[in-house]
Parts: sequence; structure tokens; C-alpha cells
Amino acid sequence: MGFFDGNTEKPGSPGAEPKKPEASGPALSVSISAVSSDEDSRTKRHHGGSRDERIREGFDPMERPVVGWLVVIDGRLKGASFQLTYGQNKLGRDDGADVCFDQSALGAGKEKFLDQEISRLHCIVTYDQENRKFFIQQHPESTNLTYLENEEGNPEPILVPAALTDRSKFKVGSTKLMFVALCNEAFDWKELPRG
Repeated sequence: MGFFDGNTEKPGSPGAEPKKPEASGPALSVSISAVSSDEDSRTKRHHGGSRDERIREGFDPMERPVVGWLVVIDGRLKGASFQLTYGQNKLGRDDGADVCFDQSALGAGKEKFLDQEISRLHCIVTYDQENRKFFIQQHPESTNLTYLENEEGNPEPILVPAALTDRSKFKVGSTKLMFVALCNEAFDWKELPRG
């Protein structure tokens, strides 16, 4: 044991007992990792991080940096957050979705899907880096609608791409999400020197 643990005995000396760390509550672990395949080496983003705890050699987070988040404000995952990156971010239950609502992908319980009303590929949130704006649209394969709250707080179906502004709320299945922007007119990663 060492200087900081309060044990003054040298390890291996008579009377020296290993001091166990005291638990002060559950540990919080956040990880960013990449899953590589021949076609796609994007970072997979899931509840609080990713399914793969390893970071592949040479992974550069600036290839697809975080530009905003989706926060679940109502539904079975209330309180969870999901990172968004440059370009298109597909939401759905499919394992290939950038934001995946598959419970097995989140390492939870017995039920396969958290929200049966979410399509395999439900909708797409896009960050337009050139104009520094966000948009949401239905995924062409979705069989269920996505509802965006209007200025009065009433849900309206998204039938054509619609602008997303900071703190916009929308619903996929029975899951309600709030969009939180990092990038906007005042900030984008391309302004910072790469280093």
C-alpha cells in the first residue's frame, strides 16, 4: 500500500494488511469507442457511450466530433443522452442506427426493444456544417411517424425535413426527446486548430 491510503506499514512487513478502498457509491464510467468494419469506421453512440469499450488504434474523435445531444425526457430511457455528430445521424431500433434504442445494445433487461413503436430506422437528425443548422426528417424506411413540437407545444408529424433548434422536443414512438445543440452560429469545430 502507499502514501495516500493511510497505511504506514510497508507491504509484506508484519502487521501490514492490504487496505481495501472504501465504496462511496456507484462508479460512473463513460467511454467513447469505435467499431470498425470494412465499410464503416464511425463511432457508435449509445446510452452514455458505446457498446464497445475498446478504442481502435488510430481512432480520431475529430473525424466525427460531437455537435449536439438527444436527451430522453419521457419514456423508458428517461435521463439517457445520445451524442450527435457531423452529417446524418440515424435513429431507430436497428443495430446499425447511430442512436440505437435496442435494449440489448444497451446491455439491459430481458425485453428486446425498449419502445416497440420505434421503427428499425425511424428518423434522421442532420447537422449541416456549412450552414451550422440542424434538421430532422423521417427515415424513408420508417413505418411510424415522428412528431415535432411546434411553438405552442403541440406535436405535428414530420412529413418533410424540418429545422431543429436548441431545446426542440420531438417524439419517436412513445419516447420523447429534447435536442441540445453544441454547434451553432457561434461555434463549430472547424474554427478550432486541429491538434
